[in-house]
Amino acid sequence: MDEQKPLNPWEPYRLLSYFMFITIFGSGILLGINWKRLGKPEWMWKTILLSIFLPAAMIAGPMVFVLNAIETGLPEWLALLGILLPISINFAYLWSLTWLQNGAFQKFKAEGAAVLPGYVYDFQKAIVYGVLGAIGITVAVTVFISFLNG
Repeated sequence: MDEQKPLNPWEPYRLLSYFMFITIFGSGILLGINWKRLGKPEWMWKTILLSIFLPAAMIAGPMVFVLNAIETGLPEWLALLGILLPISINFAYLWSLTWLQNGAFQKFKAEGAAVLPGYVYDFQKAIVYGVLGAIGITVAVTVFISFLNG
């Protein structure tokens, strides 16, 4: 008897907020697990793997970049962008993944679990939001730091 558990997703924005305590890796893994609870188990492992490897690459990349920047004497603003953009990508990834899941979660709250299997996710809009978020965070922090340095 193969009985399926009822769908009961977690609130995506609450999972996003956990990054303060369990890091970007932990929040991404929880959002990955949430796919199963949203009725999309086939997306769970892809998201979990991406949530581990993307932040790892975005942490290792700036370390290598800074070491090369010091050796080659790159301008300070370029070194700053090389650090901020990957960090911004981490946060933008989480935010866009959260936004993607939140539409289904809101539909679940309003209409119940029966709507989840047929819910259509807007990946294109999530990617646009993620890219714009990464650029926006990078520009805002760069301007702020430049303002502080006078």
